[in-house]
Amino acid sequence: MKTNLVLFILTAIALVSSSFAEAATRTVCFDLVIHNEDQGDCPSVGGGHVGVRRECNMGGYVRPVGLEVELWDADDVLANDDYIGTWRQQNGLTCVTFTWEGASYQENEPDPDVYVKIKNRVLLAGSTTNLRILTEAGSVYTYVTSRSMTNGIANNCHSGQCLINNGDPFYVNGDQASDYSWALMAMDDGQRTLAQYWTEMPTGTIDIVYPSDIYFGGISFCDGGTNSAVTTTRHKIDVCPGWAFMAQLVPHELGHVVMGNEFGLDPVDFVGDYTKGGGASEWNPTSDEYDGVAVAEGWANYVAAVSWWDPENTGADPFDYDFSIVGDDKWVWIEDAAPWEAGSCGLNRGVPLQVTKAFWDLDDAHNEAATAPGTSYDTQDLSTTDIAAAWSDFASGTGNHQTQEITVNENGDNIWDFWYRLPSGSNQTNFAVHNCVQSQQYP
Repeated sequence: MKTNLVLFILTAIALVSSSFAEAATRTVCFDLVIHNEDQGDCPSVGGGHVGVRRECNMGGYVRPVGLEVELWDADDVLANDDYIGTWRQQNGLTCVTFTWEGASYQENEPDPDVYVKIKNRVLLAGSTTNLRILTEAGSVYTYVTSRSMTNGIANNCHSGQCLINNGDPFYVNGDQASDYSWALMAMDDGQRTLAQYWTEMPTGTIDIVYPSDIYFGGISFCDGGTNSAVTTTRHKIDVCPGWAFMAQLVPHELGHVVMGNEFGLDPVDFVGDYTKGGGASEWNPTSDEYDGVAVAEGWANYVAAVSWWDPENTGADPFDYDFSIVGDDKWVWIEDAAPWEAGSCGLNRGVPLQVTKAFWDLDDAHNEAATAPGTSYDTQDLSTTDIAAAWSDFASGTGNHQTQEITVNENGDNIWDFWYRLPSGSNQTNFAVHNCVQSQQYP
């Protein structure tokens, strides 16, 4: 009897402990989406594009992967609501489990009533860099919550999966086509770059200001809509009014941030204003530029392409958008082996698109033969981050092969400067000649 009694007591304790363990935590699931405005240069759902990391959905909804979301317990008075913790939206239904019984935010309530609050920034697990959106006044956009929505609170969450909005996708970012909606979308575009280059990004916050009418010397940079965005520091991107509709715009600007972080400089210190058209607003993917501008802007467009498409997918078909082309066919295809100027390689020397192609071919798994006037087979397949890290091998200074050569020589920091820093074992010559940019100033 004594032994049986002991076994009975132990069994009872085990059952109580198991029951308590189940009740000690709660699991809440949510599926947050934002409105995807009509973006002109992204691979959209149903477009038949290959190798896309995460498609856009023009006119529909997308999940802002990496968007920080706070969970709160709703009380009778909003001011008394209790903060539970912060998590991030996944690419699908996001479920999080948190401690309830005994937690400081329980406050003797038997079960929580859980809702979500958007923090207006994205951050990857393990990353020391986050992207945040600011208003033109420089303040953080107001938080938006699901608290006032129908089914926006998972009431009396006790066991199993407690669902916000019944587990269906829900939209909480205010009015469609508002500045806030556009800003959220621009941040989501930038998340794609952060996901690929976070190890090469500066530590801390990178602010995306939208809309922003930045001034230099009392003159508006946006000048009536010609310019699109500017990145003067490694921690701030200003997007001109009306320009968040370009899906590759913020990833392009983050390309300048990556290069600057490897240089240890802000973009304003190494991107010279030497466009042949007479200003930063004049360059296009297919315009003829000085070597340094072609490389700086072509590099940034390559970063944007890698942000949207996976270069390890041999069928990837990245494209760019060129406003200088007359008519509706403004797409330029980065995987196309044919040089933009068919006459000679010399004519392609300063075309940013050809530089973008060169960096893409250095990175991609699809290796193709050259198309005249280009020569040499594309034999490259290097690591995306190793390619970016090669910029860190540039010595500081304004001399040849140094970080600020472009500030004293419009052809500085060109394709051959980078050629010297390519990872060992790569076919350096093919990097230049396959895409017809070997005519840039050498060495």
